[in-house]
Amino acid sequence: MANRGARVALLGGMSGQASGGTSAPVELDTLGLISRGVVIRGMPGLDHAHLVPEAHREIGRGLRDGTLTFPHATLTGIERAPQALNELLEGRHVGSVLVEL
Repeated sequence: MANRGARVALLGGMSGQASGGTSAPVELDTLGLISRGVVIRGMPGLDHAHLVPEAHREIGRGLRDGTLTFPHATLTGIERAPQALNELLEGRHVGSVLVEL
């Protein structure tokens, strides 16, 4: 669960995009989000394409210094890559799915 007052940017929707759809449903604990004052905002990349270079710099800085985190699942071993892709497309994870080699 997010910290009190957290701000969350929603980017992408791979499970919906890969299936040719226009939605990527996800379950959220709305009571938990509301009670903690969490702000969620969708960020369509095409609306701000000119800011991509700056975003890459700022996101990189935040990840390096620990002020920015993102949810992810890690599967170990190249043999699990097909499983990782299937789980991503099924929407079984929030955030990124990484395959550690």
